[in-house]
Amino acid sequence: IKLTVLDVEKPLIRSEVDDIDFKLIKAERNLHWNSTGVWEYIQEMRNILHDLESRIQKSKNNVETMHLMMLVSIIMMVMSVI
Repeated sequence: IKLTVLDVEKPLIRSEVDDIDFKLIKAERNLHWNSTGVWEYIQEMRNILHDLESRIQKSKNNVETMHLMMLVSIIMMVMSVI
């Protein structure tokens, strides 16, 4: 997520990414493969990351749709002038 998000998007997700980083660092220090609750932790983190990635992708898709709509509007305006 950190590698694919645009600079303008980073402030919008910074607090969520910071929370994720905190949970990952805590797990690195405290969890082992045989720790109680490790599989629940893995599942929780997978869900959190999937949710964030899905929302980011949906947002990017929405921006792309708006961009295309604006281009179509401009083209139609130009065509009506011709």
